Amino acid sequence: MIAEDNNDYKKAEEWYKKSLDKENMLGYKSFAKFLYKTNRKNEAEKYFIEAGNRKDADSMLYLIKMYYMKKDTEKLKYWQDKILNTKEIFKFDDETNDLLKYSLSKDKIDKEFFELYIKGEESVLKKDYETAEKYLVQMEKLKKEGILYTADFYYRFKDEKEKGMEKYKKAYENGLKEAATFMGIIEHRNKNIDEAKKWYKIASEIGNTDSQIYLAQILEEEDDKIKAMNLYLKAAELKDYRAIDYLLKYYYREKNLKEIKKWVDVVKKSNGLKNYSE
Repeated sequence: MIAEDNNDYKKAEEWYKKSLDKENMLGYKSFAKFLYKTNRKNEAEKYFIEAGNRKDADSMLYLIKMYYMKKDTEKLKYWQDKILNTKEIFKFDDETNDLLKYSLSKDKIDKEFFELYIKGEESVLKKDYETAEKYLVQMEKLKKEGILYTADFYYRFKDEKEKGMEKYKKAYENGLKEAATFMGIIEHRNKNIDEAKKWYKIASEIGNTDSQIYLAQILEEEDDKIKAMNLYLKAAELKDYRAIDYLLKYYYREKNLKEIKKWVDVVKKSNGLKNYSE
């Protein structure tokens, strides 16, 4: 990864190949993303499949995007079903779930929106931000949800943070309450805790587990443990593994084996478990 960041692609490929091991899912995924980024998609496919078969949602989503653009409906459906039905899946988050829904949609606008997203993402990977911006602006014109993607692009990739903030605010004003999560994260990073709490609370109320967990962490630091626990429980009930992990540690300290078994069963038996990690 360091070699790739330094644009030493020859050295990067050497190291990525050394990382390939049946126990190392990250090695397969990282090499696949490297090949995808450098226009070697046919080679990348093989390694995404290896990582996808090791329960990596990120790699499964890349395969979905590749087969979607190729119009390979059989392989597309295989990986859509796999991502939906794999238990203890890694790196399955809200963004992955949203993109999966677009890939499954029969709506003409959703299809066009998803294709624009794929093209925009490829341009971002190549650091061709001018082309990426064109695709993202088209997404925003198609659906108001596109504002969230342009906001993320300006804030994270093009390093136009003020423009990104304006876009998040615009998204929120257009009824996209999940934008409140990103506003909360930004304020939290800037150590504006009261503002962060305000935005997290808004997003928590619509069931955004990121906001529920981040708000719970702040409340814990402020010694408001009852409210924090209630938020962790809400996020756990929405099958966010990070909250379940917190509860497992809490119940372990309390020696509450009944609750431990209950939440371990949720982890082991659930499809769509979010943010699971080894």
